[in-house]
Parts: sequence; structure tokens; C-alpha cells
Amino acid sequence: MKLRICSKCREEKSLSSFGLNAGKLRSVCKRCEYLSDKHRPSFRACKKRSKKQQRDKRKIHEKVRVAIKRGKVVRGNCLLCGLYPGEAHHNDYDKPFEITWLCTKHHQWMHRILNKFTKEGLWRRYAQERVAE
Repeated sequence: MKLRICSKCREEKSLSSFGLNAGKLRSVCKRCEYLSDKHRPSFRACKKRSKKQQRDKRKIHEKVRVAIKRGKVVRGNCLLCGLYPGEAHHNDYDKPFEITWLCTKHHQWMHRILNKFTKEGLWRRYAQERVAE
């Protein structure tokens, strides 16, 4: 019987203890893979919450699209460069019709800035500076 060492738990196990990926054996045994982050309840709950948020965002995007089609909302020019037609950017999804119109270039730029701002915790530092003033 052939054996293989799991790269995570460092135990020597039979080949049947390892799953396949694209026809090749994985380096981590099935047990270690099961115990990884993917299967922890907190990870699953976070993923579920994230899916719900994405679903809510899609519903709001659809509402705006329908409102534009029916003429209730008029598509505007980019706030930064004036290019037409602008894309709808939502600062707050609780207010679906408070829209900032941005061209594709500036819309992507805005999301890169916002992602960097939130991922690096800059918003926390910014808030602390505001409180200190």
C-alpha cells in the first residue's frame, strides 16, 4: 500500500485519504481539508451574510435599471469628467435612488479607493482623527 504525507498535519496516510484535484492527488488529506476554514461555522455564516448583501445590491441595481427604462430616473453625466452616459454609483444601498453618476473609468477608480480605504482600516483612522478634532 502506497503512503503519502499530508502537508498540513504531517501524518503519513494512505492514498485513499487524499482527494483529487484535476486528476492529481491533493497535498492535504481529506480530514485536514474538512477542518480548514471552509467548513467552520463562522466562515459559512459570513459567506451566507455576504450572499444576502450581494442579492440585495442586485435588487437595487434592477430597481434603478427599471426606473431608468420607465423614465422615472434620468441617467446623468459623470460627476468628475462630464462624460455621458454615467453609471449609477450607490454610496448607501438603503437609499436606492440617491445615485452618483460616474463614467466607467471613474466608477472603477471610486471602488478601488473605497476598497483600499476599508481593507486597510483607513476609515477607522479617519474616524478617530475626526473625533480628536
